[in-house]
Amino acid sequence: MEMARDDLGVAVNIRSIDRTELYAADEVFLCGTGAQISPVIEIDRRTIGSGRPGPITRELSRAYFDAVRGRLPAYRDWLTPVY
Repeated sequence: MEMARDDLGVAVNIRSIDRTELYAADEVFLCGTGAQISPVIEIDRRTIGSGRPGPITRELSRAYFDAVRGRLPAYRDWLTPVY
C-alpha cells in the first residue's frame, strides 16, 4: 500500500467491496506474501478491463520486485539477510 501511494502516486482506498464492483474494474490484482503482485484478468468468466495486466499492476509489480531485490533503498527494511 505504501509503495503504491508514496512512490507511484496511486490513490489507495481500503474498504470492503461487493463482488460486482470487480466486474466493472479496469484492473484487478492480488498481492501478498505468496502472490507478490498477481494480475487477475478474469473473474467468473468475465474479462477484467482489456484482459491483460493493466499499467498500475505492471508498474507496481516492477517496483515490488525492485524493492525485494534490494534496488530501492527506501524498502531495505523489508529484507532479511540469509546467511
